[in-house]
Amino acid sequence: MADLDPRLTAFAARVITPELKPRGYRKKRWEWTRVTGDVVHGISPQRSHGNSAGHLRIYVNVSAYSAEFARTIGSAVPDDLTRATPQYVTRFEDVITWPGQWIDVEEWTDDALDDAFATALRELDAHLSRVVDGASLAAVLRESDAPLDTTLLAWWCATGDAAAARQHVEDARERFGQEERWPRLYAQFERVAAEHGVALD
Repeated sequence: MADLDPRLTAFAARVITPELKPRGYRKKRWEWTRVTGDVVHGISPQRSHGNSAGHLRIYVNVSAYSAEFARTIGSAVPDDLTRATPQYVTRFEDVITWPGQWIDVEEWTDDALDDAFATALRELDAHLSRVVDGASLAAVLRESDAPLDTTLLAWWCATGDAAAARQHVEDARERFGQEERWPRLYAQFERVAAEHGVALD
């Protein structure tokens, strides 16, 4: 990767940091993170394990964390919020109009990649900017189609929305109820709901 790594480093300095720094993100290694109140937004390009000297593929991870969400469901909140495990993690192609699951750097000219990725970063920032508190994080999680997410179930239970909690489990049952693992999955849902005083049946 000796030939392509300097190009990727230059790309980050030329495009990623100038796009994200004015929006409040700070770079640490290959992670750009923004802390606003008790919410953390993250954008992280990730090199593929299959890269070689002539092939450099990167994925882009997107994340969000809400301390309010964590406290509400009974999770510990670290003093340094950037060290918390995000409740929401996805890939950029799932939330923006990028034409694929990754970027093969060698297939792009610098100008084309600069323009396309600058637009992508603005779209990613707009998506993450929707997460401003626990409720908005829950809404984004729900939209991401995560029926097995027990933290989202815990949120519905802890905030007193038993109907949403039961619907969450029914959505999971519809998708996975015929699988051999369903009894184990349902037992996890029951345990989480019971911890917050909600009966699923």
